[in-house]
Amino acid sequence: MIHPKLQTPYKYRPKEWQLDSSNVKTAHVQYWVNGILLTRIPYLQARKYVDEGKAFVISDQAIGSLDEEGYSKA
Repeated sequence: MIHPKLQTPYKYRPKEWQLDSSNVKTAHVQYWVNGILLTRIPYLQARKYVDEGKAFVISDQAIGSLDEEGYSKA
């Protein structure tokens, strides 16, 4: 049996600084989806994903994917 509070997946709304693509600074960036390291991508592509609202900045070398509502896919 699943506890009722655990039936809804956790949703994280990124902070304002995490939506600023200039915070991506390394040549290659880790791309995380659903808590799993998917791949490494060039920083220009990472910045594009952040600018388009498809991802948020985790650190200067990592981004995480966002769903259509702007929540983290985790």
